[in-house]
Amino acid sequence: VSKSFFLRRKGVVGSLQMARLNGQQITKDKASFVRDAKTRAQLVQRMCMATATAFYKEGKEILSGSVEGARNTNEAMHFLYNKNVAILRDLAQQEKGYFKLADKNYLVEKTGYCSNLFLSYGSLPVIKYNTSVLYLCQNGKWQIKKGESMVICGFQSQAKENEKRPFVWCIITFFENPTANFFKGLNSRNVYEKLQRFSNIKFSDNNTLTERNFIQSVAITGNIRLRIQIMSSRYGCFRVITENGKNKFSTSSIISGTSLSGNFTKALETYGVPRDKILNGE
Repeated sequence: VSKSFFLRRKGVVGSLQMARLNGQQITKDKASFVRDAKTRAQLVQRMCMATATAFYKEGKEILSGSVEGARNTNEAMHFLYNKNVAILRDLAQQEKGYFKLADKNYLVEKTGYCSNLFLSYGSLPVIKYNTSVLYLCQNGKWQIKKGESMVICGFQSQAKENEKRPFVWCIITFFENPTANFFKGLNSRNVYEKLQRFSNIKFSDNNTLTERNFIQSVAITGNIRLRIQIMSSRYGCFRVITENGKNKFSTSSIISGTSLSGNFTKALETYGVPRDKILNGE
C-alpha cells in the first residue's frame, strides 16, 4: 500500500505498476516473467479459445463473410470468435456440454465437433431446421424466395469413426419462385433436378458426397411439406440477401444430433494440470 498526495495514481513507471485495489492505492513490481500460468480459470480460457479457433479455421471459407455489417473478414472473424468463446466459457462454468471437442489432442487430430457455436449473425428471419431435417417448404410456404440464398454448412459425416470430418457447404440461390408444378411427381430421386429448375446450387470443392446424398430425401405430407435431409448431423443453415451491394444474414448456430459430451476434467487436463498460483514463475 502506498500513500501519497496524489491519491488516485495508475499506470506504469519503469518496473512499478500503480493501481487501486479495494479502495486503496497500491504500487507493485511487475512480474519478471510468467512461466506457463496454469490456474484452472486460465486453462478453461485456453480450452475455449482453442476450440473457437479450431472451429473458425475449419469453416473460414463461410464464416469470414457471414456477419452482417462487418466491414472486412477480420472484423467478421473477431465478432464470431468472441461470441463463440463466450458460449464455450458459459458451458465450462456449468462443466457440461460438448467437451470432447475441447480436448487439445482431439482438436489436433480431428475436426472439432463444435455444436452450439455461431455460424452467422444478422437481422434476417431465421431458417427452420433441426438435427436431421432442413425445411425448405412447410404448409406450402417456402422459407426462401426469388433473389435469396440459403447456405447449408457443417461437418460431413464419414463412414469411419477415426476419419477427420471436413467442413463442407452448399449454397442454394433461387432465381425464380417455385411454382405448384414443383410438387407434381416429386420424390427422393428427382428433388435435386427439380430444385435446379428454380435455383443455382453450388457445393464446396472438398465435398466428397454426391449431390443426391447431400440433398437426399423428400417427404410430402397432406400439407405439402418438402424437407431436405442433411447427411451431416452437425450442421447449420442461414439466409442471405444482397441489398444495395451489401449482404444481410439470418443468425444461425451449428447443431448436433449426436451426444458428444465427455469428461470435462480430463479434457481440461490436456491443456495442463491446474495450479493454485496465478503466476508460476520463480
